[in-house]
Amino acid sequence: MSGSKNSDIRAKRSDAELKRFNVEAKRFDVEPKRFDVEAKRSDIRAKRSDAEAKRFDVEAKRSDVEAKRSDAELKKSDIQNQRTGHYEACILRAE
Repeated sequence: MSGSKNSDIRAKRSDAELKRFNVEAKRFDVEPKRFDVEAKRSDIRAKRSDAEAKRFDVEAKRSDVEAKRSDAELKKSDIQNQRTGHYEACILRAE
């Protein structure tokens, strides 16, 4: 009877070891998948960061264009004012 008990104990130990081995094997299967998911997340973050940098560059270029337009309008206005002043001076001289 004690032989049967020992055999049962050995069988249970073997089953427990097999279960531990299977759990460990599943961990090894899952771990690379975790790395893949994290790599994909990292790629997505990098793409978002690149897109945000591009948006920032576009906004900076728009701001530069607006500043140049504003400068051009000021110059145009100054030239018109100078011409008006010149014409007024000519008219005053003519009178």
